[in-house]
Amino acid sequence: MAGIAAGVPSVLFPTDLRTEELAQSMFIPYIVVSTEFQAVATPREIRSLVRRTFDAVEFNLEFDEANRLTVLKVYEEILNSAGISLNPEYTIPNCPMTGFPACEM
Repeated sequence: MAGIAAGVPSVLFPTDLRTEELAQSMFIPYIVVSTEFQAVATPREIRSLVRRTFDAVEFNLEFDEANRLTVLKVYEEILNSAGISLNPEYTIPNCPMTGFPACEM
């Protein structure tokens, strides 16, 4: 995740279900590596799998931003239902895409 945070195109190898679910919800390319795969895969096979996984991803910044705003909206609603206000620094701007819950609210 450090590479992604630094803006480096990356493929995640989740080490547990939490990081796998995070990758799914954030649309981060990831590869679940089974114990069997680890035992038999050569570095060349792993590079090839990473390349195919990365090449299959279509990067769309508008989609990523709309997804981020949708998640932010959900958190805002959870906080508001508990009587807690979202920090004004994180206010939700107009959504760049339609079809996402945050964009439709």
